[in-house]
Amino acid sequence: MTACTDILRGPLRLLVIVLSVAVLASAAIAAVLAVLSHPPAWFMLIFEVPITVAGAFGVLIGRGRFKEGPALALACVAGTVGAGSLLGYLGAGTTLMGVDLRMFLTARLAAAAVLGATAGAIVLFRNPRRSFAALARGIILGGLLAGLLGCLWAARGAIGSMNAVVLSLGSMIVGAIALGLAAASIHYVIRAFDCDRLDNGRT
Repeated sequence: MTACTDILRGPLRLLVIVLSVAVLASAAIAAVLAVLSHPPAWFMLIFEVPITVAGAFGVLIGRGRFKEGPALALACVAGTVGAGSLLGYLGAGTTLMGVDLRMFLTARLAAAAVLGATAGAIVLFRNPRRSFAALARGIILGGLLAGLLGCLWAARGAIGSMNAVVLSLGSMIVGAIALGLAAASIHYVIRAFDCDRLDNGRT
């Protein structure tokens, strides 16, 4: 098994620190601009405050201050940055001081996605052999489900012209297959992020 503290190091730790500093700086600047705009964007300011705190926590995580639960802490940071940025964007009316905030929002969401992916990687690398095997199964089953739904959509015209009895029976069979694929896919994805806890009794 690989400890979480061993995973979050080197380039990965530097990435977390850089992204967190960028988020922290952007939140501080956005908060100041929100106050200075006419009228002030109070709703955006409300959400920039927790994003600032999240950025500071991200820096601490990158510096190894949360050795017992870096993945959970980083996931909280990512969620705060992503949700806060979207709500702040909407609260400001999508613009601030006449500037469209879409690029700003896109950059923030990208940073949140990378931080979230890093949190996931920390968990997966606790037991990489079993975790990635389960994740691969989940992705494959999810791909089969997406393919099935795609085929149904492409054949919607022919399906609509079927006999009512045949259509009902076919819907039940295909629905059962789709539900089975969805359940199996979700199970394996959850199992991928749960291997270490189940194998070692840790949370």
